[in-house]
Amino acid sequence: VLKTANARAKYVILDLPQVLIVSSTYLPSRLPQEKFLGYAESRDAKTINREYLQEYGGAFLGTFDFDRFEDKSIDVVINVASFQEMSQTQVELYFQKINQKLKGVFYTQQLWDSSTHTFDVGEISGFDSYPFHDHWVRKQLKNTTWSDLYFEAIFEV
Repeated sequence: VLKTANARAKYVILDLPQVLIVSSTYLPSRLPQEKFLGYAESRDAKTINREYLQEYGGAFLGTFDFDRFEDKSIDVVINVASFQEMSQTQVELYFQKINQKLKGVFYTQQLWDSSTHTFDVGEISGFDSYPFHDHWVRKQLKNTTWSDLYFEAIFEV
């Protein structure tokens, strides 16, 4: 959908390698005209920036690759239902990286309250625990359209 709305957009997925197997199979099949940078091919790049990604329609990178992006070089960060599975410390680290690497929009969907699911792995407790930075401008905060248990939020960073 993003590539059809803006053909110049670069779709970069940062995820766990086992999840990248799925996305790196599915997305190229949906966008056969695009060239994608694979997980293994990106290993030699010290820095990831617009010039490096110029020849690609998208890239599949590990979560640890977030640090290799130039500061303020990312336009949009989207995170759906994974922060809610992380510890407070892990979420704080990601929010620091988002603050450092993003100059644009941060969109997220998460559980309002993590006690609504049946497991406890020391994850963040819910919306009030998210370390949204004070200078981030909240553009939207509401229940998702598909469940009142989840919120969706949009911030200008």
